[in-house]
Order: sequence, then C-alpha cells, then structure tokens
Amino acid sequence: MEIKAWSDMSDEELIKNIEERYGGFTLSEFNGRRAYVEAVKRKLIDTLLEKTIIITKRSRYGFYPSRSNEELLDLARDRNPGFGIREFIKKENALYGELKKRNLFEELLKEGTILRGKKKNGCYSNLSDDKLMLHVSNQYSDKTITHIARSDGVLYREIHDRDILSQLFENGVLVDNASPFKDLNYTLEKAVKAMEENGWEELPSHGKLKKFGYLPIGNAVQRYHGGLLVFREKLIEYLGKIPETDLDRLESLLDDYVGGSE
Repeated sequence: MEIKAWSDMSDEELIKNIEERYGGFTLSEFNGRRAYVEAVKRKLIDTLLEKTIIITKRSRYGFYPSRSNEELLDLARDRNPGFGIREFIKKENALYGELKKRNLFEELLKEGTILRGKKKNGCYSNLSDDKLMLHVSNQYSDKTITHIARSDGVLYREIHDRDILSQLFENGVLVDNASPFKDLNYTLEKAVKAMEENGWEELPSHGKLKKFGYLPIGNAVQRYHGGLLVFREKLIEYLGKIPETDLDRLESLLDDYVGGSE
C-alpha cells in the first residue's frame, strides 16, 4: 500500500483517505491538518460534511453510530494499534464511547490492539511497514520525528529499527525538524499564493489563516517573521521585487494590496 501525499491524490482518493484516517472527527478537530488544507483548496469540505465523514458536532446519529461492529473494530485497529487504554480514550473518546456501548472494547483488549498497561518494545512488531506508516500518518501527521520520540519512545525505536524514516519524510507524513517556513522567502511565496487563491487584498489574521487551512503560514509569521504587521511590510516589499515575467499575474493584487495599506 502506497502512502501518497494528500496533494497527489485524486478527489476520490482524498475523500476515501480522510474517511479512513479522520472519519468521525468534528470540523474543529479536523481543522489545521494537511488533509483539511487540501480539502479546502478543492472545495470538498461540504462534501465531507454531507457524507457525515466529518461532522459539525457530536450526535447519536453521527459517523460512529452508523458504522457496523466490524467497521468500528477495524477503525480502532487501523488508527490506534499499541495504544494504552487512557491514551485511546483521550484521542478517540467518541469511538471509545461507541465501542463501550456495543460491548466491543473488551475484544480490542483481548487481541492486544489496545493495551491494558504501558507500551512495551515489540507492541508494533505485528504491523507491516505499510500499516506502521499508516499509523504514524493517522496519529502524527505533520509532526517531527523528535515529537514522536518524546511522545512514544517505543514507536520511535520501531521506526528506526525498520529504517522507514526516509519514506515518512518523502511521503509528507512527517516534517523535517528544520521547517521550510523559517525561510522568509519561502513563507512570502506561500503567503502570496494563499492571497491569490482566496482573492485577499492583504494577508489576514492568524485566526482567519487557520480557518481557511493556512495554519503553517500563520504560525510562521508569528514565530519566525516578526508578527503580522511586520510581515505585511515585508510582503509589500517582496511583491515589488517580483520579476517582470511574474508581475503581470500579480499586478492587480499588488495594486489592491498597496492601496489598501495606505
């Protein structure tokens, strides 16, 4: 099984993978993930809501109640192998509630999918490389390997023992500790692209960037580039230095942006 980057998937593949990895998440829980960003760009959020893959709020008629017993068990097995009980409840509270209601949770404990005690070395050994990478994608998408080392030392060791770290980077599951958004020009380029895609006259606030699926840009502006007001000034300067070949497509945007800043 190939772990594709979200941007490389067709619309159908994107919807299917979101259902497998994030089905039953509320919109606020889904917000900010790379899959959310891609779904926003393709205008698929309404489709995800209509299909109740992503929900607006918890409901007894929502995603999990409509699934069969075997579908619920498969979701738990795919998303959470090797989790302890407390960890599972914390990350999958709604799924846990539905499993308990149907008396299915004990089955996961008996088969060792969910652990009664602490994780031990080897608890991921029964997973294929593909299943292990899918688990990392489900639980740690957009995180660094350092984050995994701090959160789950057993998983960290399993990743290194199997030598699959490079694949997780190549497939866009994990991000390098050295974020590309630390580079000012990279962030400026992404900001201009976001403005073009949404018809914004100026780069909006962190909250609005998060809402529209551009949280990495908002975080970079705050963490690395002096905050929104300073970054907007850098953005005006950057737009003025774009080569003539690229200037035509941004001319109206630049005029509106500079005019709105006066």
